[in-house]
Amino acid sequence: MHSLNDKNENLLISKNPERAKRRQRKNLDLLIQYFHSLEGTESFPYKSSKNAFDRLEQTTTEKSQLTKILLTDIIFTALHTTIFEELITTISAHSEFTLPLIEKFSEGTGERDTLINTHTQNHINFLINKGKCDGCSSCEGHGDILHLLPEWHKGDLDYFIKLYFEVQTIYCTLERVLYEYIPQNMDFVTEMKSELINQFRSYIAHYVTRRLTSS
Repeated sequence: MHSLNDKNENLLISKNPERAKRRQRKNLDLLIQYFHSLEGTESFPYKSSKNAFDRLEQTTTEKSQLTKILLTDIIFTALHTTIFEELITTISAHSEFTLPLIEKFSEGTGERDTLINTHTQNHINFLINKGKCDGCSSCEGHGDILHLLPEWHKGDLDYFIKLYFEVQTIYCTLERVLYEYIPQNMDFVTEMKSELINQFRSYIAHYVTRRLTSS
């Protein structure tokens, strides 16, 4: 239930674009603070991404094989992240069901992973076949990965390393937000709209770029 003060605040924001921008900036700052509060821990999303990359890098000495492994993980993780985002925005619109929705979501992991694996393989086949597909269950999503096509056929390993770090760090962060931050900050749930999530994603991507270029 929202308090009368919350409703009055929302009414003021709807009539005052500058007030809305300040509130959005404040909300983004809160998420950024949470992100950085994890620095120095084993669960810091960037560190988790670095550890995962190091493990992958140890599995092969072949550049082409590592590129394909990274591509597969990028697509799988990106699809999973999209589902996280959709759930968070759904929760934002129906905050009274926050905890039941999170619990139900966590129970469907196995079935969801199977479906995502199928879509991932379909997208990989689409890229390997130079953007050609005779029809599959993932055709609607092929357009979302067209930007990967030239990089894949150039074998640009550096591009996929950077993208891997971005996608993994965003995924790990949103996972923590969903299972940790939101349950502990229930009054913040209604603020987690698509625009805020996109701004947070952009911040994380820029953070990853800075870390990679400074290392």
